[in-house]
Amino acid sequence: MMEEKGMSKSCIVVSKPRDDDDDDSLCAMYFGMSCALFTLNHFSSSSRAFKDEKMDNKMIQGSVNLLGLLVWRKLQEKERIGSKNELIRKLEAAEKEIIELKRARSEDAKGNDKVASIYAAQEQSWFAERRKLRHQIGSLLNDLRILDRRKNETISDLDKKMEVHVKSREEDERKKKELEEKLKSAESVMEEMRELNKSKDDEHSSELLKHRTAFIELVSNQRQLEAELGRTVKQVEGAKQQLEFLFDEKEEALLMVEELAVEVEKMRNESEQKDKIISAMVRKMKVDSSGILKEVKLFKSKRKTERLGSFPGSRNERRSLRNLLSRQVSSRLLEGFPGDENRELNNKLEQRVAGFDDLDDEVRKGIEDDYSPQSEQHGFPAECTDFHDATRLDEWVHAEAEKYHNAVEKRHQLELEALEEQIRMKDDKLEACRWKLVSSEVESKKLHSKTEEHNQEISQLKDDNFRLETLLVNREVELKNLKDQISIQLNNFNSQKSKKNSSHRRDLSMNEGDNNNGWSKFKMSKKKPAEQEEEKKEVVQSVSKHTSSTSFSSIEDVEEKHVLESSKVCLNKTKWKVDLHALGVTYKIKRLNQQLLMLDRLTGNQDNSDLKGFVMLLCLLKKQVGRYQTLQEKTDELSKRMGEDLNVKRGISSSKRTKEDKRKLEHFLEETFQLQRFIVATGQKLMEVQSKIAAGFVAEITNELDGPSNFDMKRFGDTMQCLFKDVQRGLEVRVSRIIGDLEGTLAYEGIHFLK
Repeated sequence: MMEEKGMSKSCIVVSKPRDDDDDDSLCAMYFGMSCALFTLNHFSSSSRAFKDEKMDNKMIQGSVNLLGLLVWRKLQEKERIGSKNELIRKLEAAEKEIIELKRARSEDAKGNDKVASIYAAQEQSWFAERRKLRHQIGSLLNDLRILDRRKNETISDLDKKMEVHVKSREEDERKKKELEEKLKSAESVMEEMRELNKSKDDEHSSELLKHRTAFIELVSNQRQLEAELGRTVKQVEGAKQQLEFLFDEKEEALLMVEELAVEVEKMRNESEQKDKIISAMVRKMKVDSSGILKEVKLFKSKRKTERLGSFPGSRNERRSLRNLLSRQVSSRLLEGFPGDENRELNNKLEQRVAGFDDLDDEVRKGIEDDYSPQSEQHGFPAECTDFHDATRLDEWVHAEAEKYHNAVEKRHQLELEALEEQIRMKDDKLEACRWKLVSSEVESKKLHSKTEEHNQEISQLKDDNFRLETLLVNREVELKNLKDQISIQLNNFNSQKSKKNSSHRRDLSMNEGDNNNGWSKFKMSKKKPAEQEEEKKEVVQSVSKHTSSTSFSSIEDVEEKHVLESSKVCLNKTKWKVDLHALGVTYKIKRLNQQLLMLDRLTGNQDNSDLKGFVMLLCLLKKQVGRYQTLQEKTDELSKRMGEDLNVKRGISSSKRTKEDKRKLEHFLEETFQLQRFIVATGQKLMEVQSKIAAGFVAEITNELDGPSNFDMKRFGDTMQCLFKDVQRGLEVRVSRIIGDLEGTLAYEGIHFLK
């Protein structure tokens, strides 16, 4: 209430100067509006004595500025109202947080009330026990007085023995203190060693993980390189095959070039032979023409006698001479050209001979027409016709020789051009083959360099792999050595602890013998272990019945019943046996783990960028659950150790407890206080986690998860928050109960010692 009043007063104080500012701003606004309206009214009135344009412009500009200032002021007021609403929202959120904190404080007060009720119940039991002990002490004092009267003679001997025993006891205590100091130093050394070993183990495990990941990466890289090497080897083999094929083509091309060179030489020789043959033919044609002229002159004398009968014969002879001449030329030409060319030339020469025969027939027909008997009838003389025939024959021979020479030259020119084209094409092919060879050589060099690089990388990877394997072997050897050292130290520590326990038991047995001698009538009641186990079974059965018949909220009722029952029963019977609250906390931690596992299954292996924040929140929740598990394990271990110590010293009365037992109780109390500090720090982290849960578990995430459509994420987040709160509260109540029990026993021991 006082806090709320302070808050309201602060709000009132803050709001007052704002009202004054609002009044001032309203006055300024009204004044500006009046000035602007006055100027507008002044300019709207046409009845003015004089008009000043500069003054009018200045007044219009001032009125416009005033109106703009009014609009700007209005916008500023809107922004201030928005900021004010935000501040009001923040105040409401702060008030809600204050209400939640008050609620948590009231719950803590309830827990403290429970602890106070437990302490009061235990205090009542202590008072009852103190009364019983006082009655027993009174009866024992009476017995002692009687015994003192009867045994005055033996007191002196007993005093001497007691002095000797006290001296030996002091020496034993001194030795025990020294041993305790040594044990504490050894424990501190052991703790340091454990911490060092833990840190070393963590570092070693992290290094091992790093080495393993690096080794896996190296293996994967090696496999990739092996695959790439296989591909490159295949490519190299293909390139080698291509190179072999290219070399074969190159050899074939060289052979072709040699063959072409041989053919070119043959063609040159053939062309030279053809030129020689043509020149010989031309010379022979000249000789034949001169011989034919001689024969014509010889036949002039016979023409007179053989006008009619001998003329056809002479013509047949001429034809035979021409045929002989053409056959001789063709045979010589065929002898000059071998093989396929011989066939071609044979065909061409046959065509030419056929052409010559046709031409000869035409000439013969013309001559026959010219030298027919009709010409004789017309009165032409025989000498004139003979001379005319000879001149025509000579002209015809010269024309045929020129035609043949031109045809041979043309054919020779065409053959030379075809040969040049073939040589040019073969040169182009050779150039292309040469470029292919050059490119294949370049590619082979590149492939060779790549294979060398891959071989270097493989050798480097093999070296790295070997180095990592040696490091792994060294690390494993170091781990084995560390484990051996830790096992040796633990064995030494256990042997020292067993020796200490055996010496402590001897002292206890000696004390019990003395107590039996001095306190013969004082009877101590001990329970057998079978009875203790039966009691434990009964309590566990009752706990299982309660948990099976009730829901999660009924666990708190069972805890209250257990607290009330424990206040009625003696401390030594119910202390640290079965803690129902501990069972409830473990159950809730298991529920949290199950729910987190369900969320992991819902998220699955999704790579959605929107779920990254949600996955980070899940990791944070897992860490928080891990903290609670460690705290629960520590409290279980502490209660177990306290229970074992209580079972060992159950037969000893509170008056016979030594300083060592009190120190142990104080040590347990310090450990519980430290555990309480850890629990408080975990609760502070829980406040941050709860705010993140409220912001993270939103209904829009269910659309992105693989879960059902009717899955309520907000409700799920609320249950998670409730479970975290219950676990935190359960751990706090459990630790506060242990602290109350320990403080009560220590207070009882202090009161008893004073009395």
